[in-house]
Amino acid sequence: MGMLVLSFMEYSVFETNILGEFFVRRILAVPGFLNITYWDYFSEHEKVLLTDSIGRYVSDPVYDLSAPFLIGIEYLNDVEANANTGIWMGGFAHFGVIGVLITSAIAGLILGLIDNLTRINYFMFGTLACTYIGINWSEQMLHTSMLTGGVIYILFFIFIIRSSQLIPVEARRGIG
Repeated sequence: MGMLVLSFMEYSVFETNILGEFFVRRILAVPGFLNITYWDYFSEHEKVLLTDSIGRYVSDPVYDLSAPFLIGIEYLNDVEANANTGIWMGGFAHFGVIGVLITSAIAGLILGLIDNLTRINYFMFGTLACTYIGINWSEQMLHTSMLTGGVIYILFFIFIIRSSQLIPVEARRGIG
């Protein structure tokens, strides 16, 4: 609601629509368009089966390009367009509807793990980590976000913090 008011004020005072254009296009239009293009393309063509990343060690690539560049060529007519999408359409592009279910299960496990590990002493950090990961997953595929998006590093950091709590202070100092 606040963004709507700010956009209206910007248009009324400056007669520009930068805020409205940016937020509507970036948050709604572009992700919606990319989700539709992934659904459209991979409903009628072969699934990627992770052969554009770690699956290439098991099987030959299905396509010469990774899914985001393939969608960029097919729908945006731009060889350099990296048309990333979120975790669900990424799961669909790789494995179809089963991929969406698997992706959802893995996402739920990761967020549940973070929640359980940070619930008592690090609630705010856990909340911020889950928020960051959610935003990250709206723009990246699951397997991409694990390393590139920092999800693995966040989990590693939380495990380090939790394991340091399990060791008594005396043992950490070498006393005991």
